[in-house]
Amino acid sequence: MMKEYVVKKVDNLVWADIPKAEISTYKWVEGYAPRAFAQIAYLKGRGLAVKMTAFEADPLATHHNFNDPVYEDSCLEAFLMLDPVGKKYVNFEMNSLGTFLSTLREADGNIVTIDNFIDLPKIKANREEENWSVEFILSDSDIKKLFPSVVLESGSVFSANFYKCGDKTAIPHYGMWNEIGGTKISYHQPEYFGKLIIE
Repeated sequence: MMKEYVVKKVDNLVWADIPKAEISTYKWVEGYAPRAFAQIAYLKGRGLAVKMTAFEADPLATHHNFNDPVYEDSCLEAFLMLDPVGKKYVNFEMNSLGTFLSTLREADGNIVTIDNFIDLPKIKANREEENWSVEFILSDSDIKKLFPSVVLESGSVFSANFYKCGDKTAIPHYGMWNEIGGTKISYHQPEYFGKLIIE
């Protein structure tokens, strides 16, 4: 069943007012399922703002450079299919240091890192005693460069999924917002993305 999430359209961003997409389904490996969630809002005149939070006191963070395999660390991931017609999506995979990898993926299997299209967005990372978070803004101009046919506005519908993982953490784990079917351990299955609607 496809989950739905309403993306609030705001002039000023206050994360406490933005709904949470709970990453509450863990599959493929048992033993560890930390609470995690994503939040996404449309900032008028600026673009999509994304924040993700995980409740872990000591997240593994070993990678420091863009496009390092941060999914080996304690990792939060947002996959955004802003072009549902062309089936293109962008993935942001981030550790608690703000290190991230990001690619644009097309339906034909072509994969290109986003720095071929845009300047790298700044990932803001924050670590607290019992949780950590990452956030970024994908600007309207960057969205246009990545998805030329897309204009986001009230009523726009797109697809996304949000994940929590850690391939080389003490207990490997694979959490997701919208459940992925089957036994294949892979988040790159856009047919299982949920539905997002800008209010």
